Amino acid sequence: MTGLDLNEAMLAEARRLRLPPGLTVTWHQGSALALPFIDGTYDVVLCQQGLQVFPDRAKGLGEMRRVLRSGGRVAVSVWTGPSPYFAAMREGLARYVSPDAAISGAAAFSLGDAAQLQELLTGSGFREVVVHHVRMTLRLPAPEDFLLRHLSAVPAADLVAAAGADVHAALVTHMTEATRPYVDGYGLAVPQEVNVAIGSA
Repeated sequence: MTGLDLNEAMLAEARRLRLPPGLTVTWHQGSALALPFIDGTYDVVLCQQGLQVFPDRAKGLGEMRRVLRSGGRVAVSVWTGPSPYFAAMREGLARYVSPDAAISGAAAFSLGDAAQLQELLTGSGFREVVVHHVRMTLRLPAPEDFLLRHLSAVPAADLVAAAGADVHAALVTHMTEATRPYVDGYGLAVPQEVNVAIGSA
């Protein structure tokens, strides 16, 4: 299995994950707009919460199709809108960092329309495209264990880093209070809705 991300902080988080026995992942840093893999390499390509922030969505989808074998499958997952966790994070960034920091995350929720998503995949040459609307529970560690690591990998990472320790502490406190209704024995369990598009190369 192969994983790729543009952001080294995201890759650092991925490398910390404990994988099921027998599963290995080779991680690469690179752009989804120029995948560093030869044509027809993979049976399946999964893009989770990335397409909506690509600077050129059509080019990214074209790269996914290029690296798929004939008849291979693509699955693309995008948020339909912010969950209570992301809404609280945006509010905290606006209050404690800057309005620009809060606005920078809006792109993550810019592809919530199922018809638009289906049209993008069909227009990129994928066949038999179906979009499923999924209601899920987003499981995250508690804010004191996760928030600052998460913020190190978002578009506002530099603004957050420059804000200093007092602001970081205020952000964690804000998120802890805002997400308290979603705490369970494992961290946070937050309702979230996504669209998942599936198609064939």
